[in-house]
Amino acid sequence: MKNLLYKTIPVVCLDYGKVYESIELAGKITQCNPNCIRHVCKGRQASTKTRLGRKLRWMYAKDYAEKYGVDALLELHNTSSDFY
Repeated sequence: MKNLLYKTIPVVCLDYGKVYESIELAGKITQCNPNCIRHVCKGRQASTKTRLGRKLRWMYAKDYAEKYGVDALLELHNTSSDFY
């Protein structure tokens, strides 16, 4: 029931070239704070840090599609797995 309360917004990790179906899932898999991922997607900060100290850049999938084209997003989505 909890999942129905949250809107899933797909995001792209620019450094890994991966598409994640939600910010929360991206945070769990990459070990980044989901709030920091949101800040990066909104342009409030440049990157997030993983628990291992690696910096990652993020973008909302819709913004990625607008900037690079839908075909580029679909190509990323087809090659993405849930793990990096």
